[in-house]
Amino acid sequence: WLALGRQRMQGLWPVMALVLFAIPLPIYVEGRIAFVLKEVAVQGGSAIANLLGAEVVRNGDRLTPQGASDSLYVADACGGLRSLMAMLTLSYCLAFFSGPPNKLRRLTLLVAAAPLAICANVARIAALCLLAKRFGVPFAESTGHSVANVMEWVTLLLTLVALDGLLQGR
Repeated sequence: WLALGRQRMQGLWPVMALVLFAIPLPIYVEGRIAFVLKEVAVQGGSAIANLLGAEVVRNGDRLTPQGASDSLYVADACGGLRSLMAMLTLSYCLAFFSGPPNKLRRLTLLVAAAPLAICANVARIAALCLLAKRFGVPFAESTGHSVANVMEWVTLLLTLVALDGLLQGR
């Protein structure tokens, strides 16, 4: 700042602010957010799966499709905290390093990132429940899990880019 001057630094603040995404949250805050996100994912995913006919019974963080001997275990990592942080970072980069510097566009992209990530994770859990009902829990936990993860991210990225295009009038 001292070497380049105030005017030069004004254009670099988005790059400097990007460093904030690299700072880990305090462990208590991270744990609390992870717990809430996991609860939303398990509760929402099982509810949507049941609406679609999966007949899932929830027992804590285990989801058992009706008639199955095994149950899907929703690990802490499946709560969506990493996806949320990645989506916020991608949204920030799209908002500040691509497209016009429109304040409303930037704000909309940043605000939309969290609900998009949470909804996509809930949909992923629901899809895994449906896969477990149709093809069995072992398939849902292996191949189904990998495919659902890829589909989640492809959908998230396309939705984010489409939203940006809509905001730019394209």
